[in-house]
Amino acid sequence: MKKLLSIIIILIGMTAMPFRAMADEGTKRPIYFRPVTSQNDTRDYPRMPAYSPIYGELTGDILTIYSTLSGEAEVTVVAADGSTIVCKVADLSSGHSMAITADTPGITVFVKVSDRTYAALF
Repeated sequence: MKKLLSIIIILIGMTAMPFRAMADEGTKRPIYFRPVTSQNDTRDYPRMPAYSPIYGELTGDILTIYSTLSGEAEVTVVAADGSTIVCKVADLSSGHSMAITADTPGITVFVKVSDRTYAALF
């Protein structure tokens, strides 16, 4: 009887562990996108725009990007050294998630939709 009880406790602990790990990584950080005005405009402005049709959130290493605009968007994630980490086309109206290494400094996300480019630096 004690063995059965021990096994049940171990099984409950094993199933609860992943949920605790997910809860620890559940801190959501909003990501603000701003319109890019020129080809080399990657500065992080001190004030974000009052409204941007592109917005997102970073939860752990998962970046989720949303858009209030319809249609597909080209999403490009660039490292500080200029190398492209991710480049894909996605419909952002219901959100699009991708895994990135969030602790890498100088990551810039570019979203091009309707011939307009938006950027977020984090």
